[in-house]
Amino acid sequence: MASYVTPKKNTAFVFYVGLVSQADTKLFQSNPTLATGDAKVSIDGAALGNLATLPTVTPSSSKLVQVNLSSSEMNGDNIQVILSDASGAEWCDLIVNIQTTARQVDDLLYPTYQLADAVATDGTIPTIQQALYEITQFLTERSVSGVTMTVKKVDGSTSLMTFTLNDATNPTSLTRAS
Repeated sequence: MASYVTPKKNTAFVFYVGLVSQADTKLFQSNPTLATGDAKVSIDGAALGNLATLPTVTPSSSKLVQVNLSSSEMNGDNIQVILSDASGAEWCDLIVNIQTTARQVDDLLYPTYQLADAVATDGTIPTIQQALYEITQFLTERSVSGVTMTVKKVDGSTSLMTFTLNDATNPTSLTRAS
């Protein structure tokens, strides 16, 4: 199932609403009738236009109305959806504003990239990815010879970065050398 958290710009989006009954405004309309012209969209405050797909009662005969917006209807920063009963007698008007983002939660949780096999040069601030790689390799792949500590790449043999220890026997500090 596709994620909709948060609504993503230029990506199809589905949401559900309940439409308040005009006969009793304490209740949602059961099985509301939806017709062409009842659902309109505005992208970033532009002119209103009918939705490409008319909202539907889902599940059938319930009080839930499923609204499907196409990727082109979501191609803006603020998407306004207006539901207004064209016949004017069954359910109350409703406005929904959707603010889009460039990325969704799923994009952040499951990156499609692998960390690069590179680190920041000595004296520069690493990116988050470089810092994670440097820390991981420092904790798992290193060797010491005299006053030189060498941190290895994932392959376990190629040098990634080196450090100079202040003492070969009892070091108390280290300084990055490369």
